[in-house]
Amino acid sequence: MQKDELKNNILKANINLSLKDLDDVKCDSCGNLYFDSQIRFKRISPLYTQNNKPSFVPVEVFICKSCNKISEELNPHIKDLDEK
Repeated sequence: MQKDELKNNILKANINLSLKDLDDVKCDSCGNLYFDSQIRFKRISPLYTQNNKPSFVPVEVFICKSCNKISEELNPHIKDLDEK
């Protein structure tokens, strides 16, 4: 089977999932089910930009609405944000 044909067959596969059958994601700290989406910005040095001006990259972060902790499960990229 060719790559394109295989891709088309996968896309045509009908998977019936119900939300009630899926597991909830809970806060690692307090078990709360609800999160807020926040944006954290990272600055790109002018040395790396074409216009020699600083640029910014938005990074979405999910924070528990109850205890305000950052969920490690929902934000696996967070460790990379803080390392230098």
